[in-house]
Amino acid sequence: MEPKTAPKHSRKERRKKDRQSVPKKWRLILPILVIFAAGLYVCVLGYHYIQAGQQKKEEQKTAAAEKKRDQQLLTTIEKQQTELGNKVVENQTVDDQLQQLTYLPITAQKKLLKQELETLTAEARKQLDGGTPFKLVGYVKKEMAFGKVVSYLPVVDVYQRKAERWEAGSSSQGKKFYMNKETADFPSVTDLFQDQATLTAIQPLIKQQLLDEAADKAAAIDPILNFPEMTMEQKILSYSPDKITLSLPENQLGLKQIGLPFSKILDFTDSAFIDPTVITANTAPPLDPNKKYIALTFDDGPNPITTPRLLEVLKEKNVKATFFMLGQNVVNNSDLVRQVAAEGHVIGSHSYSHPNLTTLDPDSIKDQVQTTDRAIANATGKFPLDFRPPYGAINKTAAEIIGRPIIQWSVDSEDWKTKNTPKIINRVMKTSYNNSIILMHDIYPETIDAVPQIIDALRSEGYEIIPVDELITEKQEPLHMYYGNKSEQVIQ
Repeated sequence: MEPKTAPKHSRKERRKKDRQSVPKKWRLILPILVIFAAGLYVCVLGYHYIQAGQQKKEEQKTAAAEKKRDQQLLTTIEKQQTELGNKVVENQTVDDQLQQLTYLPITAQKKLLKQELETLTAEARKQLDGGTPFKLVGYVKKEMAFGKVVSYLPVVDVYQRKAERWEAGSSSQGKKFYMNKETADFPSVTDLFQDQATLTAIQPLIKQQLLDEAADKAAAIDPILNFPEMTMEQKILSYSPDKITLSLPENQLGLKQIGLPFSKILDFTDSAFIDPTVITANTAPPLDPNKKYIALTFDDGPNPITTPRLLEVLKEKNVKATFFMLGQNVVNNSDLVRQVAAEGHVIGSHSYSHPNLTTLDPDSIKDQVQTTDRAIANATGKFPLDFRPPYGAINKTAAEIIGRPIIQWSVDSEDWKTKNTPKIINRVMKTSYNNSIILMHDIYPETIDAVPQIIDALRSEGYEIIPVDELITEKQEPLHMYYGNKSEQVIQ
């Protein structure tokens, strides 16, 4: 007998049978669970939505607070810059972490100041830490310096945001620039020297500066002697309270500019553009009005016999004198010329061969001047700054070619006429007076014999013997003749 097999049911029938097998209570719970799960999901979703909204509001609130703090800082900076007289010329947001602002005053040199600020800003950026918001504020501090001069100081301040505030950080300063307070520009040639006459007066000083700076002095002497005239067309290339850089006219040396310390040109520069400390340090004290002063000058030397004797007397008596030398004698006695200079005496020019300059043509006058200057410069390394014309004869043509102060005399010893020691002494003592210049000659033995007695006699009468450049306390100018302190005459 074959076993019975279970009847096969369809899938639909099996499902029906399974449902019938689920307890009736579960058929009631399942819908409730589904509804609860759906509600829970809605609640969680709602919670996250609310949280996201609140977070967004907080972020907006924080952003608004940051923007407010940012604006407050910018307002403060703007107010400070307005007080300094600056206006914004650049407001650049480099990225989310860095903002650069540049403020400048109204000045003809705005471009130069901006370049300096850009250099400072670039250096400041190298020092910043990444990830922290910064503001770099470049500006210029304008301050009164002295006289007619104001200073412009480029500055870069760093502001860093920390927590909920901006804090001032480091500050760096650049090169200080000095300008005419009236023009807000560098001083001009006209500002400093006023006119052509004053600029001409510093030409010998410029020539000496060129010689001092020359690598080969011997080779530079002739180009310097023929150096073109400085004019009011020259430019001030740079300026500071103690020095200027001045453009030069086209010249044989090929030089474009020269630096001139104000200490060397004090008398010819508007003092309102010079640092008062420079003026004080380089200005000789005034002559005591309660004392008597006099200067000894010696012409026509040097003489290899008599001049060394005179130098011994002056050294023994501790007296400094002024020697107006003839170029032809300088050439033949260069060692003696160097000795005169080394012992602290002043050397001036007295022409080359002692002609009456008023009888010569301009080229001959120029030759008399330049050959002597060349000889003295070769011997001492210095050009003579003063000139005494032979016989005291001078006219405007000769004075313009000479281009230096003309030193005359007020007391003539007449040693050239008498050649007699007692008469020389008597003549000097009878005609000397306060602030005068005595004329003698170091080529006569009788004069050398008279000098020690003259020195002693002058001192016994209360005179202090000083060089001519100390006696003449006013500035010494070309086309002017000087007979003593406060005694001058314009050459017409």
